[in-house]
Amino acid sequence: IPQDGSHWLSMRPVVEKLQQKGHEVVVLVPSTSLYMKSEEPQNYTVQAYPIPYTEEYLGEVLKAFVNAHFIEQSVWNVVLTSYRSTIEISSVFFTNCKSLLQNEELMQDLKESKF
Repeated sequence: IPQDGSHWLSMRPVVEKLQQKGHEVVVLVPSTSLYMKSEEPQNYTVQAYPIPYTEEYLGEVLKAFVNAHFIEQSVWNVVLTSYRSTIEISSVFFTNCKSLLQNEELMQDLKESKF
């Protein structure tokens, strides 16, 4: 159950290697994602679950998070911007988890498949 961004980019080769070694791999991804696309060809199963925000919103949040850490600014602005962007990105990740766990149909399917 990856999150968008570097977490998935780091996890993807491991998932692919597990599948190559004969493991059945199911990756749960939010319906709105910048890097995790269920329609991309892959050798593992992808199950998408709905989340309540758009890809544009997600892009803005991630861009603000990156900018907060890599643009030149005063020390006070670094602290304030980093704090705000961390709260925002954490909220997105929390929403992803909450949306997954509150999806009763998907949770039941996973339970029945002994996920």
